[in-house]
Amino acid sequence: MIKVTKETYKKVFERDNGCCVVCYHEGEDIHLHHIKTRGNRKLINDVDNCVMLCSYHHEIAHHNMKHWQPIFENYIRLKKEAKNGN
Repeated sequence: MIKVTKETYKKVFERDNGCCVVCYHEGEDIHLHHIKTRGNRKLINDVDNCVMLCSYHHEIAHHNMKHWQPIFENYIRLKKEAKNGN
């Protein structure tokens, strides 16, 4: 099984300010969530395929991936635009 690298985790954690992108909770129960399935090995360490979620929202996201995927993709798009000054 391929695992997320520490570098990927660090980049996503920093981009998302160390908190859940849904409720902004900070703390020990923050998890890295893959927007698109981990089954695609090319996306395992793609920072643009990951967001930080608290344990509550991580569980909810897994129960309704089709609902959350476009929301998280939009979040990534907005973060990139803000970083590029757009």
